[in-house]
Amino acid sequence: MRVNTKPEAQLYLKELIEALEAAKARLTDEQYKALQIAKNPDINLHRKLEQLGWSKEAYKSRLKRARKRIRKDLTPIFFRRFKT
Repeated sequence: MRVNTKPEAQLYLKELIEALEAAKARLTDEQYKALQIAKNPDINLHRKLEQLGWSKEAYKSRLKRARKRIRKDLTPIFFRRFKT
């Protein structure tokens, strides 16, 4: 993969990373935990859900809401980037 070293690309990447971090910070604790579980394939899902006292349906719902929130927060950045 080739890395774009143009200043505009670097600025866009920095903006995207900052926006992602801000979006994750706005998640509820439960949504953030669900996202962390989903991104770590080494976690035993059943055991982790049991530790948290969550059903699989509750986990899926929290994960879906977390992803939807992040998508909503990042969409304007993507549109702004590809509009120009």
